[in-house]
Amino acid sequence: MRAGQPIIGCATALGGPLAVLRLSGSGLKSRFFELFSVDLEPRKAHYSKVAGADNSVVLYFEGPNSFTGEDVIEIQAHGVPSILASIENAFLSKGAQKALPGEFSFRAVLNNKMTLVEAEALNTALSDNSLNVEWAKELVGVSKFAQVKSAELLGSAVSSLSKARGRVEASIDYPEAEAEQEEDVAAAAKILTDASNSLQRLMSSVENFSRGSKDESTLLILGEPNVGKSTLLNILSGGDRALVSAEAGTTRDYIDTTFRGPGGEKIRILDTAGLRFGADVGAVETAGVSRALDLISEVDGVILLSKATEALVALPQNIEAKIKALSLPVLKLYSHADRASSPVDASFDFVNKPEQVSNFVFDWLSKKEVFDSKKEKSMSNGFWVSKRQALLIEDAIENINEAMMSLTEQRPLELCGNSLTSSEKSLRAAMGEGLSEDYIGEIFSQFCLGK
Repeated sequence: MRAGQPIIGCATALGGPLAVLRLSGSGLKSRFFELFSVDLEPRKAHYSKVAGADNSVVLYFEGPNSFTGEDVIEIQAHGVPSILASIENAFLSKGAQKALPGEFSFRAVLNNKMTLVEAEALNTALSDNSLNVEWAKELVGVSKFAQVKSAELLGSAVSSLSKARGRVEASIDYPEAEAEQEEDVAAAAKILTDASNSLQRLMSSVENFSRGSKDESTLLILGEPNVGKSTLLNILSGGDRALVSAEAGTTRDYIDTTFRGPGGEKIRILDTAGLRFGADVGAVETAGVSRALDLISEVDGVILLSKATEALVALPQNIEAKIKALSLPVLKLYSHADRASSPVDASFDFVNKPEQVSNFVFDWLSKKEVFDSKKEKSMSNGFWVSKRQALLIEDAIENINEAMMSLTEQRPLELCGNSLTSSEKSLRAAMGEGLSEDYIGEIFSQFCLGK
């Protein structure tokens, strides 16, 4: 609703030696020329007194050749809060309005200078200080190719849902034709399976981002209660970050800390609740175990810990499958070596000889197994979806699963069409279709001020 109306906002964080004030709108030069001591020429840097408050470097971009597609003026001033406020107030007094969070990016999308997906990717890069350089570069310049591939998969899934709904409706309309009905249901199930598989490929890009984008590696310690997980975390981090007790189940949530690897790499390590299941386990501890297992998708390696006096802990089948599916490197360690009559390989006395276990872990890390696996997690699959899109795709997959339940007679067949309609609606929203102004406003309200 404010398109074209001049807006002003600070595009840099306050507190630094320099700050950039950004203006965007129509006819900026003619409306605000008297606030500058020199005549502004497009695409040139000027040294100008601005609003009588500060000598600044001023850049002027004439629309549509600018970030927003409108006239844009960027003022590089000293980062003194009172000076910045004085300059901003001068522009406000002449008709500019304060920019809303994300309003510059919104105008860029509105004027076809970038897509909604590109804007979301850029915001992700700007709002996450822990991004490594490879992912930051990819997010700042999300390729048209990646967007086209993602859009093609989404569009193909929408088409598949429409076809499946047609087959289902045909089977409902002619229930007396049993053979044809079975054929329609089977065809719909096949179509939905293919669509779900395509959507899962898109979701893999979200998982790759979660695991590969951070400028640090993360290790997860798994094991039964009281095997020494917290002690191991303390040994590696060089402190007493985790409480250590002979009482089983001391760690209910997860504890994390960081240490430097053999090559100076920053490594985050998570100490989790002990793996144990059964009726005698309290609700809080059960929740802690569940949360620990959820972390598997977010880490780069696993340390599986058991006592040298006992057999290696047997992971639940679904957890073992998850580790294998993610190709996570696993280091198997044994504690309480001083109590074992015949210690197995990789067993250590954590209390009396902590340096031996730390050296062993560092030797494993020095082989770069963890870091190499992390580097492979990139956008190499050629897709990019934002968090907003991922939530919509997850909703679509859930509705597809409900539709499949109808096709397998676990739910009434008549409900299948409703599920498919809901799924298609979510996918179209992920593609940017049918978005309300309020919905778009909510997206950009989460952006930085001045972006």
